[in-house]
Amino acid sequence: LGITMVPFHNLVFSQARAEFRTVHKDIDSYLQISVSPEEDLELRRLHLTNLSNQTRTLELTSFGEVALAPPGADRAHPVFNSLFIQTETIPEKSAVLCTRRPRSAEEKPPWMFHAMIVHAEKIMPWASFETDRARFLGRGRSPADPAALDRAGPLSGSEGTVLDPAVAVRRRLRIPAGE
Repeated sequence: LGITMVPFHNLVFSQARAEFRTVHKDIDSYLQISVSPEEDLELRRLHLTNLSNQTRTLELTSFGEVALAPPGADRAHPVFNSLFIQTETIPEKSAVLCTRRPRSAEEKPPWMFHAMIVHAEKIMPWASFETDRARFLGRGRSPADPAALDRAGPLSGSEGTVLDPAVAVRRRLRIPAGE
């Protein structure tokens, strides 16, 4: 496993979305990223096509950092803000919920939802999760080269209160030849 940097063959940026397309090891990948103008919502849609003449098994892993504070507060005190975040995995929905514990009875805490929905023949019945950023990245590593991609199989399944929260979901899927 590990990350292989593959140049994109086609990049399209518009007001509504960004699109990226490449082919690597006979897998055509087409990623669309859209941000809603009305809601705090980002949607990423990944289409994979197996161009080979054999069935391929892939593991897809998403990763995101959690910042449930205004940008200025998060930049000024990222570690402090992370101390108040709690995570919860929802295996049957392949999702992670994050919220910040309220500091007062009147405060309405923000929520974050991160999910991976797969439309393919699934090998793993549920998703696996990681909500501990340090465990996902590994010591001295970055999101460009996380330790979690060095190994196949389920992520650790951590959830709850962690020192440095993140969201990661992994799914394994099978793509028949030509599909």
